[in-house]
Amino acid sequence: LTKLHPILNLLTIKEDRESMHSSLMQSVSGGLPSLDASRRDPSSVLDAFAAALKKRDRELSREDYIYLLAITVLSRNLASSSQRCECGLEAMKKRLAGISSAVIYDVFQVSKLLLESAAGTKENLIRATLDTCLNSSSYLFLQDVDEQNKWAWNKSLEDTVWIDAVTFLRKNECRKSK
Repeated sequence: LTKLHPILNLLTIKEDRESMHSSLMQSVSGGLPSLDASRRDPSSVLDAFAAALKKRDRELSREDYIYLLAITVLSRNLASSSQRCECGLEAMKKRLAGISSAVIYDVFQVSKLLLESAAGTKENLIRATLDTCLNSSSYLFLQDVDEQNKWAWNKSLEDTVWIDAVTFLRKNECRKSK
């Protein structure tokens, strides 16, 4: 993925929801590792997906396969880290630095939905990604101004936004994982 970064815009495809669901199911390793015994993704994979979401010559669309896959993988890791370890959360914070507020908002919304699901399965994860990213009304810039300001990700607010966001996730954690 890292080597393909310069040509990712050529790899973006748009499919209908059902086809996208099937493609993502084949591409993602699992749901919440604490609930489905799947393995966590290696840091090199997470880093590559984060790099794909950072500013490029061409912004990825929320409907692009690579965008949806990146959101899915990063959200899975964020949700898992919020349950288990502070070091994983700190790594995610560094990984997400430089990514737009709207993308970070999508990652946290998908993570929240995954944590709220009773089973935390891969199916729950894919459904959360598609429900969030393919629903234009869930886009950060269509939220009210207070919500947009809450997610403003700049250097001066980075720590505050991160702490609030992680607290938000932990409040929505599914009961089985505790």
